[in-house]
Amino acid sequence: MTAFHLACRHGNVYVMHQIMQHGADLRIVDHQGKTALHHGVSGGNIVAMQYLWETGMFRWCDGDMYNVTPLHLAADAGNTEVIRYLLRNKRCMVETVDEDGLTAVHVASERGCIEMCWTLLQRSGFRILHLKTYSGHTPLDLCRQGRTFRHLQLAKLLTRYMKEPPFSKPEESPILYYWTLFFPCLIGGVILIIAAMLGGYGGITCAVLFPWLARSIFSQLHRMTTYQRLANPVYLGTMIAGLFHSLVCFYYKILPPNILYLSDTVLPNVYIQLKSDVYIHLSQIHLNSVFHNSRYLNIVKIPCLRSVRITTLF
Repeated sequence: MTAFHLACRHGNVYVMHQIMQHGADLRIVDHQGKTALHHGVSGGNIVAMQYLWETGMFRWCDGDMYNVTPLHLAADAGNTEVIRYLLRNKRCMVETVDEDGLTAVHVASERGCIEMCWTLLQRSGFRILHLKTYSGHTPLDLCRQGRTFRHLQLAKLLTRYMKEPPFSKPEESPILYYWTLFFPCLIGGVILIIAAMLGGYGGITCAVLFPWLARSIFSQLHRMTTYQRLANPVYLGTMIAGLFHSLVCFYYKILPPNILYLSDTVLPNVYIQLKSDVYIHLSQIHLNSVFHNSRYLNIVKIPCLRSVRITTLF
């Protein structure tokens, strides 16, 4: 392994660039036939991988002396983000096998990586679950060799998927996604309702429950912790909840009731007081003017309307 290989493995793009500027030979491989790109994938730094790709000296399908490709290495490292990067724009093919007949799905199944198997199956379909290695093992067989909890969970998932049509692909379930999206709005609304019902103890309730809600929200990662690895919408839901609850509190707690309830059922009975004993119906106002005593009056210029008074007569 050269110094350039070591810099690629650590993802240090600055050191990589400096070594290249001093005439490093990018075509050198280590004793296993791994190139600098292989070491960059093993390190898991996508920026370093993109930097190596832009040199034009590497191909994503290149294998080492054992035909291990970058996709195999990413599956062995358990890095789902690198897997997504390698599958984008068909950089790597899921069906590629090494000298033992292992695909990336076989490697991920042997490690018990549920998220990685899900990502690979979304690209290849269920047919790859029926592919056997040169020793006759399917991904499910390799998964059953493990004894950890994640191996047991993955074995259940693969057993169910092997019964599906070979050319179909796993579908994403949107239930958990939408629950996470509306979680801040629903739970925040429940807290406000409970606080309103408790009256004088509502402030204490909010002081206790809202920090718990904030901790539940801001402790989450940018992706959901499920095997689907969907983008986490909880922060978008927090913004929506803030806007919704603010509007509700404004219209039903802050805004004066006389303005709030000027609906179609009340407007027919609303009058504006011009003088102490003179009332003008709201329907008589046209372009800020009212017709009174055979002439039009501009309501803006009427002294008693500098502070508008709205009166309801029944």
